Amino acid sequence: MKRQCAVPRRAAASVCAGPIMSRLSLLDATFLLVDSAVSPKHVGALQLYERPAAAGEDFVLRLYRRLQRIPPRTPFDKKLKMRRFGLPEWVDEPSLDWDYHLRHVALPAPGNNLQLTEMIGELHERPLDRHKPLWRVYLIEGLAQRRFAIYIKIHHAYGDGMTIAFWLNHWLGGSSRSQLQTALWSPPPAGPAPESPLDSLPVSVIPELYKLALRQVMSAAGISRKRLPVPFAAPRTAFNTQVTADRSFAILDLDLAAMRAVGRGHDATVNDVLLAVTDLALHRYLGEHGGNTDRPLVAQMPISLRSGSDGPGGNQVTMALVELASGRTRSPMSRLQKIHAACRDVKNEYRALSPEATTLYIAVLELIAQAGESLHLTDQMPALGNVLVSNVPGPQKAAYLDGARLVGAYPVSTFAPGLVLNLTVYSYAGKLHCGLLGARRAIPDIDHLAELMLEAFADLQAAAKTG
Repeated sequence: MKRQCAVPRRAAASVCAGPIMSRLSLLDATFLLVDSAVSPKHVGALQLYERPAAAGEDFVLRLYRRLQRIPPRTPFDKKLKMRRFGLPEWVDEPSLDWDYHLRHVALPAPGNNLQLTEMIGELHERPLDRHKPLWRVYLIEGLAQRRFAIYIKIHHAYGDGMTIAFWLNHWLGGSSRSQLQTALWSPPPAGPAPESPLDSLPVSVIPELYKLALRQVMSAAGISRKRLPVPFAAPRTAFNTQVTADRSFAILDLDLAAMRAVGRGHDATVNDVLLAVTDLALHRYLGEHGGNTDRPLVAQMPISLRSGSDGPGGNQVTMALVELASGRTRSPMSRLQKIHAACRDVKNEYRALSPEATTLYIAVLELIAQAGESLHLTDQMPALGNVLVSNVPGPQKAAYLDGARLVGAYPVSTFAPGLVLNLTVYSYAGKLHCGLLGARRAIPDIDHLAELMLEAFADLQAAAKTG
């Protein structure tokens, strides 16, 4: 008997790709196991588009109807099958519910960015339905300046930031004359995802982790000049509190060429400059809210484990802890220098470790933090980190969707256990598009935090010019 694959209504033909059933890797399954109503582990993006000059007022409605006709491919035609013992599996969904997966909504015209980000925060609060494929897409009309938006929500179990960026890019064209050919949920067939380091751990990771712990102790004791943070030694801040279901979201843009210019005189990377901007803004935010800013904050930074030959699919990522600068560091350039040195030390340390060792090390730390969150002990536990900062590369040339120019692409991520603040950035067309996600109860004024980041970047630029 032939199996059937998911076909949207009015689809001319079906597309079947991939096996009927496939088991999740341990790392992929982890995002499902820690998923909860107050901290769902879906991620996504907010894309801003400018309608073509000749397009009519019904452009978005026509786009919506055309997208409905594009059938899904793996993994977007798969839903979960939970098993009593062992890891969950992906199984085929024979009939996709398009009224659920693809939505057409509108803001009261003329909508602005603040209204849009408030809507995204509310949409991002809602967990995905475990009985359906774990993704949703919203086309949003009503924005000023002939703009519209697309908000995408995908469960982290499908893939990491690099995988999702690939899916987000593949349906875009490189010209204003590019016509719609495919959709986010219909990616080209890909080979099997690389095996997760957690799926096969050699015994050799034990001495590696022992040596890492020894070097961290030496760093904390001042015996070593390397800055390697000891786990769960970050200062407690307003960002380290028990997670709640509400979300706040803000966006901002940073110029890539200007960021490179700031870092050039100190051999600092764009990522170093981003961390310095974030660190300065967070210290100012905490200071305004009566927080202690004397001790250095600690950033949790995802690190991709993909090699150049690895294709998209699944999660291939670990995490690094990076000690930033203290609130007593007055000079913006001194702050950048300290952060650059800390990032260099952490990178060198991770290069000396196997992917299996780094992944197991972070998995154990995250498991401890997750246990505290699940038991509602986050407010009593020491903090692993203070902010999660992720940087996902994207195309530097303008991209188009059915002739509509993509003018902004902002990640909308999730929280690490024990944290209620995430900054994920996406580089596109000469800018870093930054998405700030917070728990609204803990960070009700996240737009102000975005403003402080812009001010911090301006201060870094001024300090770099004066030497």
